[in-house]
Amino acid sequence: MKLVLDTNIYCDYAEGLPDTVDMIATHGEYIYIPSIVVGELTIGFMQGKRQQFNERKLRQIVNRLKIEIIDVTKEKGGYSPEPRVKSRELE
Repeated sequence: MKLVLDTNIYCDYAEGLPDTVDMIATHGEYIYIPSIVVGELTIGFMQGKRQQFNERKLRQIVNRLKIEIIDVTKEKGGYSPEPRVKSRELE
């Protein structure tokens, strides 16, 4: 199964929460983290007191789980905000 981790799920995994660790171990054949999540994590690391530790841990987890960092752009992701904006206008 393909899994795309958001910031909260990454943090739960990094903290060793059993349900998250088990879910990723059981279902994570292909694991991805969007570049936006890496940016959010990096900002959090910079604001904390253990920046180097957290950056090293992120690298280790990415390498150990063979996580692919996916670039999130309109061109690559095919994301377009227009349908959401239009649906909000209808509400």
